[in-house]
Amino acid sequence: MTVREVSVGRVFARACAAEWTRLWTVKATWWFLAAGAVTVVGIATIAGLEAAASPDPTPGRSAWAAASVTALPGQFALLALALSA
Repeated sequence: MTVREVSVGRVFARACAAEWTRLWTVKATWWFLAAGAVTVVGIATIAGLEAAASPDPTPGRSAWAAASVTALPGQFALLALALSA
């Protein structure tokens, strides 16, 4: 039995075509993307209101708080997309 080599570019093109087809045919993908966007906007709004309410920032905490607030909704969106695949 002979194995035919397939180029990386061809595999990538096929994977992109499959994902494009899935994106346009599966409605749940759009619902999960919308839910992720709403989650991101909601958490950002809550974080912004909380930051505006306390004008005295705690030294050394602001960088970590910004990173965690930014990354958390992205993790939820990634989980939702993984579950829909």
